[in-house]
Amino acid sequence: MKNDKTKKTKRVSLINALIILSFMIIFCSSVYSEDIAMKINSSEYYFLVNQNAVIPLELNNTYNHAVSGTLTYSISQQITQSGFQYSNSNTQQSSFSVPQGNSIVNLDFGTSENPSTMDISLSFNFVENESKIVSLDNIKIHFVSDDSQKQQNSQSQQSTSQSNNQQQSQSQNNQNNQNQQSSQQQEPTNSQMQQQQQKLQNNQLPADSNALKDEIKKQYDNQQKMKDEFQKELSKNSEFQKKHQEMLSEGYNLTNGNMNPTSNNTGDFNLNYEKNGETANLKGNMVNGTMQDIQKTSSEDTQKIMNQLRNNSDFKNYDKTLKKQGFNSTSPKISKQGNQTNIEIEYKNQLNETAKILSTIENEEIKKVELELKHSKNWLWYVFIIIILCVLSYFISKKLKKNKLELEVTPKKIEKTIDFRKEARKMIQEAKELFESNEKKEAYALASLAIRFFYRCKLETKKDITGFELVKLLKSKKINYEETQKCLNLCGLVEFAKYNPNKKDFDKIIDIAGKIIRE
Repeated sequence: MKNDKTKKTKRVSLINALIILSFMIIFCSSVYSEDIAMKINSSEYYFLVNQNAVIPLELNNTYNHAVSGTLTYSISQQITQSGFQYSNSNTQQSSFSVPQGNSIVNLDFGTSENPSTMDISLSFNFVENESKIVSLDNIKIHFVSDDSQKQQNSQSQQSTSQSNNQQQSQSQNNQNNQNQQSSQQQEPTNSQMQQQQQKLQNNQLPADSNALKDEIKKQYDNQQKMKDEFQKELSKNSEFQKKHQEMLSEGYNLTNGNMNPTSNNTGDFNLNYEKNGETANLKGNMVNGTMQDIQKTSSEDTQKIMNQLRNNSDFKNYDKTLKKQGFNSTSPKISKQGNQTNIEIEYKNQLNETAKILSTIENEEIKKVELELKHSKNWLWYVFIIIILCVLSYFISKKLKKNKLELEVTPKKIEKTIDFRKEARKMIQEAKELFESNEKKEAYALASLAIRFFYRCKLETKKDITGFELVKLLKSKKINYEETQKCLNLCGLVEFAKYNPNKKDFDKIIDIAGKIIRE
């Protein structure tokens, strides 16, 4: 009796499980049966120049009615003509309706008079209970001048509709699985194939496809006309002709270039030249047919400028100091204005902190070499350092005025009566104490002040001097300045938050400062 009851209970559970499973199958079938899919037979298409680029787009709509929405298409085109490379991009939207069942839409992307490549992305947005999207990306159309340039590519693409939220999170996965999804798609029946072939033969282009074709052709024609006219205006410009002829006379040949006109006689240009592996560049800007800026550079010119700069003593000191502090240089930026050449070399460290060496060469003579340290964004540090310097200045001035009888003596005699070596040593000692109490930036600032105070008194200058002025003064008096410059540069980097202080460097600064004061 107990066994019968157990068997009956199991049968009831099995029936309930089957009922639940049936409901799940029906539910899943109702959820996933309604879908829109787009498919193309290849990811790359090849057409001859002046041949219409027609791509059949296969559509499958499993809804029980036609679905209306918005078709968005983005087209980027690269065109090569007479050694120049042009680029053009366009994004358009139009209303679009996908009929129920299977259908084919022949998308006509027009033609091209020159070899070029189109990159195309298609997406169809619609609303059925929620916002959905189906898209195809990375479709390439190549216009070639010869049949031998055509390549076989049978890799198809297919995409099915999903919610916009899913599209954003799954786009990368969908792209990686496109090949697998394509191979798993069910082949159409013979009757479907016959219907598709008949539609393709009849070239049933809907109004949306015609509008797409007309818009692309119009955009391309206008852009091409503007670039052709800009190129003619540029070739007639005397300044451009002069620079271009200089390139040719130096043995360079024009290889490629880009032109970005905003009108038929206004825009930018960037032309590249080559000679036995050496490269050169001619770029500029023309406005209303008048050359506003034109610059001619070559790898030979750059090498010559950099060799001249690397032999400069100031540049070598700055470069050496920065590299010791963990900075590495990037490629130099060179700009020319008449006889003046400006060179900017940026340095970066692992903390992404930056410094720059700015140089100017005029008539092949170096006029300026400067180290530029970008100010820290934390302006509170500046305020704090200024307060510290003001307090130190107050105590120093107070000590200088201890003896009232010396107030009437000339400033020069006041400085002579001060034991400035002793005062400088006190400041160095205070800097050590600040560093040990973790006030490291203030310690570097005080160490720098001690060195400058010592030299101010020793060289009998009447005013306080900056680190840059001190190095210049030492040079003029033929006093060994390299160690002093090294200390001041490092202190400057720390003060302006461009370098992290550390005990090894600080001890080295203190050691050098001690030697300077003892001399």
